[in-house]
Amino acid sequence: MLAYLYERLREKQEHLVRLYACKANLEGAQDEFISYEKTCTEPELSAETWQGKWATEFQDIRNDGILLQYKNLAHQQLNHSITSVEAAITETKLEIENIRNQIEAAEEQARREREKARQQQKSV
Repeated sequence: MLAYLYERLREKQEHLVRLYACKANLEGAQDEFISYEKTCTEPELSAETWQGKWATEFQDIRNDGILLQYKNLAHQQLNHSITSVEAAITETKLEIENIRNQIEAAEEQARREREKARQQQKSV
């Protein structure tokens, strides 16, 4: 029983390490996405490059389509992913604490059983 609990504890601790790494990677990706937001509307259109109705429509597509979706990905979707990983971290920490409590109880039970066996040997 103890061997099983120790193995589960080890697995959950490894899982926690992977979750922390995942969170760090997601946060790094989010920072990178945010830093590149401005590229969605580059190059800027000027009177010398492109103007008129088509330029306005093109600019609207960049602002209302590409940039809006990019911001959605960079902020909302990645925030949702980070929040999900944080929830998994919290859950895994609780599972680790529960397993530690089970180990403590099992070790205490084993200690009591050994003590009881010693008492029985002494009385024989």
